Amino acid sequence: DEPKKKRKEVKAVKNFGLLSFGEEAEEDEGEALEYRGKPKSTHDLLEDPKLSKKTAAELEEEEKTQKAEESSEDMAKRKEETATAVCSIRDKLSKKRDRSIERDKRESSEEMDSKRRKSESEEEEYYIGKERDMERQKERDRIRNEIKQLKKEMKGKEQKQENKEEEKKETKNIEDDNEMYKQYVEEQEKYKKMKEKIPKKGAARSKRTKKR
Repeated sequence: DEPKKKRKEVKAVKNFGLLSFGEEAEEDEGEALEYRGKPKSTHDLLEDPKLSKKTAAELEEEEKTQKAEESSEDMAKRKEETATAVCSIRDKLSKKRDRSIERDKRESSEEMDSKRRKSESEEEEYYIGKERDMERQKERDRIRNEIKQLKKEMKGKEQKQENKEEEKKETKNIEDDNEMYKQYVEEQEKYKKMKEKIPKKGAARSKRTKKR
């Protein structure tokens, strides 16, 4: 009869709506349910009337077991989070390394292309400059030869002019000489004629004798 009576009392207590202090009882029940879900410390366990019959050693052992289970769960969770973070970091580093390698390859390729283009440009510029220098040298040689030829022609003209002047001088000298010779001949002729007109000494005496 005693157990039945207790069950009836519990049921009567649970039916809060029939009691005048039903709201306060509901709050106490809610706190009890909430408290039941939380881990209990040794002090809480000792204060709990339902567990007050257990020894302190048993309660402490239960607390250690509960903490160990929670610690194992936390460690497993932290390990999982750490593993996830490590995988994420590895993926990021791998992607970054791949991008870096790709960038280095691209920069290396671009640098090689740039060096090759620069080398080709310098080589082309060298040959263009060399060809330009050769053309300039040819032009200088041509101008130099033209100047030499022009000097030679001018010298030839001057020589011809000098030769003509010499010929003129010689001709004039000859003419002058001829004129002088002509004058000399004429003078000789005049002198001869005058000499013929003068009578001889013997002839003049005989003429005078005859007149007497």
